[in-house]
Amino acid sequence: MPWEGDGDQNPRFRVLLVEDDRVDQIVFRKFVKDAELPYECTIAGSVAEAQDVLRWSAPFDIVVSDYLLGDGTAFDILDLVQEAPVILVTGAGGEETAVRAWKAGAYDFLVKDARGDYLKALAITVENAIAYRRAKKELELLSGAIMSAQDCIYLTDLQGKILFVNGAFCRTYGYTRSQVLGKDSSILWTGGHPCTPTGCVVGIPTAGGGSAVGFHHERQDGRRFPVSLSRSIIKDSSGKDVAVVGIARDLSEQIRLMDEFCLEITHLEADNERYKGLTITVLETLDGLLERGDSRKALRIIMDFREILAIERKGIPLARTGSNLGSLISEVAETLRAAAAEKDIELAVSMPEVEVAVQADRDHTVRALTCIGRSLIYAVPARSSIRIRVQDIEDAVTVAIESNDTIGAIRKIHKAMDGFDPFGGHSDPHGDLVLGLFVAKRLVELHGGTVGGDRSSGQDDILLLTLPKSKGVSRDSALVSARADQP
Repeated sequence: MPWEGDGDQNPRFRVLLVEDDRVDQIVFRKFVKDAELPYECTIAGSVAEAQDVLRWSAPFDIVVSDYLLGDGTAFDILDLVQEAPVILVTGAGGEETAVRAWKAGAYDFLVKDARGDYLKALAITVENAIAYRRAKKELELLSGAIMSAQDCIYLTDLQGKILFVNGAFCRTYGYTRSQVLGKDSSILWTGGHPCTPTGCVVGIPTAGGGSAVGFHHERQDGRRFPVSLSRSIIKDSSGKDVAVVGIARDLSEQIRLMDEFCLEITHLEADNERYKGLTITVLETLDGLLERGDSRKALRIIMDFREILAIERKGIPLARTGSNLGSLISEVAETLRAAAAEKDIELAVSMPEVEVAVQADRDHTVRALTCIGRSLIYAVPARSSIRIRVQDIEDAVTVAIESNDTIGAIRKIHKAMDGFDPFGGHSDPHGDLVLGLFVAKRLVELHGGTVGGDRSSGQDDILLLTLPKSKGVSRDSALVSARADQP
């Protein structure tokens, strides 16, 4: 029977003791109680009982096992335990057994003594093992975060020798880890040194016509490219400098898009006051984003702005076909579930029993609905609920999106769709310009649909989209323009 340790101290360590000797079980239990150790203990009297406990109980922080058990040995326990450190204790067995235990994956090996003094050492070993496990897990998480980061991260010693590079570094610079580890970090600079005329600063154009400071680095094949670069000293626990971490970001794509953007806005019609005002807002937003180093959001705004101009000037090709709306909504919902789960948001979808087909370009429709749904997820508070309801009404299909939030998130989305105001969601504390919602609305409208509030009930906290039903639409692509003089 499991035995739960006494006390309410924190942190509490979940400990599994595998011991077939009843006296040793009692001695261990008494020691934990007398020493007021923060253990929540479970005791198993055999390998078979330990197997059942490990299968059905919550994970343990540590496992302590006697070496000789009635139906096996501690090596059987080592085979059963997946993650928790295992400490072996025995009244018999010498150095050879200890070496075997360590090779098999045991954290430590302790020898019992008649006076029970080994229990004091066991308490210290348990604490050290748990601290080691936690440090190992933290290191694994940190390593995983660094390896999956989009920026190029590298570590050097104080003399500049490269000690570590992440995956983004290898992809950007073109080196394998074996090619670059141990090399001097000067190989990253054009000309082999940061202070050469070609390796120093480079002007990075900003949206407002100014420039920011960047540097030229060099890829493995000799091609140079602009980067933003930050470097920091790493100190050990005593405060001594031990290494340097560098974080570099390739700015090639940013510069290319910014150049194209600046060229494109010079061609805006002089009398188009609406887009002149939007252009100024975009420029101001881009400058703020680039100053913060948020180039990814800046690039998103540039691409959205260019798409707005394309929609309003030339139209976009729509491959309109009869598409199953249920399939479209299911695809959107699956895409949104991960973002909803991060904020513990309940996402529910309600579909009519009869299959409904809409006249739509599948890819553009999924993109528009996903943008609207993701914006709402970002805007509502954590632990809210979002419901997507689909209704079949005469010649059209409606998609109603509603939330139980009390901060008016849907009204903010209405505002961002209807104009070009900053959209301040919970996940966007800077209140940056959001153009994707306007693009999403125009894509729906170009399909012959509408986006707005539930006017029939007078509610503006329900987002209502309509899409025309499918009527044997041709599968040929059609160029749909936003201009009134081009049907």
